[in-house]
Amino acid sequence: MRTFVYLPFVACVIGVASARLVARRTDPRVSARVLAGSGIALAGATSAALSLLAFTVIARVPLVAAQGRWSASAVTRKVPVPMWVGVAAIVCIVAIGVHALRTFDTYRRGLGHAVRLQLENGGEIVTVPETASFAYACRVLPFRPGVIVVSEGLHNTLDADQRAAVLAHEQSHLAHQHGLYELVALITGALNPLLRPMQRAVGFALERWADEDAAASLGRNTAASALAASALQRPHAVPQSALAHGASSVPARVEALLDNPRPRNPALIVSAAVNATLAIVAVLLAAHSTELIFEALRRSVH
Repeated sequence: MRTFVYLPFVACVIGVASARLVARRTDPRVSARVLAGSGIALAGATSAALSLLAFTVIARVPLVAAQGRWSASAVTRKVPVPMWVGVAAIVCIVAIGVHALRTFDTYRRGLGHAVRLQLENGGEIVTVPETASFAYACRVLPFRPGVIVVSEGLHNTLDADQRAAVLAHEQSHLAHQHGLYELVALITGALNPLLRPMQRAVGFALERWADEDAAASLGRNTAASALAASALQRPHAVPQSALAHGASSVPARVEALLDNPRPRNPALIVSAAVNATLAIVAVLLAAHSTELIFEALRRSVH
């Protein structure tokens, strides 16, 4: 436990440091999947590690020790976790709990409108009377058709080919269930705020995935010009429903569209996957070690 319980936090730092690189230098179809999966794995591993550390303090409470049939004083002597580390873990758990509640409450407030939007207009393209140029896809319910919302400003800003590129981009979000990836990324950031860069990297990879699908349908130059032209007329805060897809990191996406498609870059992908896997293995070993320690404490009492 002495070493393994801290390794998920090291893996978290490595994951955050490499997330931007993975998102921008690999095929977005692959990086979106790997970043979403590794992010939720790291969030789960760090949450479990914090719980193990917090338990070393809770186990010192006489009532808990009596229920567990071990000596509270023996925990202080035998468990290799300083008291201050366990207390810090408890504080972190409380802070993360508050942060998660706020995150999910914000999501919940947009969920009702998103569900109504999808149920009433599923499979349709809805035009809203807004002068700003924007479009987004919304598919909260995965087994029902999604909806694409397009502003009148976008119709007026783009030509026919550019509008087709935008619609192809949004259709890609719907076809590949990108809303589920975003929900996983949202949970990742809620469980571990330090992983917010990974959450943003998933969003960027999803946008790049849809960009590449639009480029395959209409051409890379058309997709790039549509993205650039609509971004110039886009407001700072596009009205969006829960799990709607909007634009982000436009300059980097335009640059990528004007460049050659990114290779899969297996070294970066494998390293991200291995990093998350090692975090899970480490926390499982830490949990097993903790179990053995407390089993020994029970036997010492008897």
